[in-house]
Amino acid sequence: MLRFLLGAAALVLVPLAASAQDASALSGTWSGRYAYQGSAGRQEVPFTLQMTVRNASISGRMTEPATFGDKTSPSLYANVVGVVEGRRVRMVKTYDGTGGQTHSVYYEGMLDPGAMTISGTWIISERGSGEFRASKN
Repeated sequence: MLRFLLGAAALVLVPLAASAQDASALSGTWSGRYAYQGSAGRQEVPFTLQMTVRNASISGRMTEPATFGDKTSPSLYANVVGVVEGRRVRMVKTYDGTGGQTHSVYYEGMLDPGAMTISGTWIISERGSGEFRASKN
């Protein structure tokens, strides 16, 4: 787990070379859901990711319903940075303070370029983890 966290943090500082695939085709709006591991009875959380990819670097903004935090706003917002390494996508989502949330969440997934989907896992240090899936609109 520590290796994953260190690797995800390093991706912000050292973007890797783009693959032969034109990663800029990934730019646009993505709709997805994330779920908590071992969360029987806890529903999936939908999100929208507005993502820009230049070379292998990802930047973007994520919006999701306020399912935790102080719920003073109906939505939570986060900034996203990351890299595309061939079919692997690694991102760090950092909440912008809305709803009292400022923590980061580390995502790692695999791209299915034919279906334009990304699926994988997310982790918040030892506080939680789970799975996610997103599709390009």
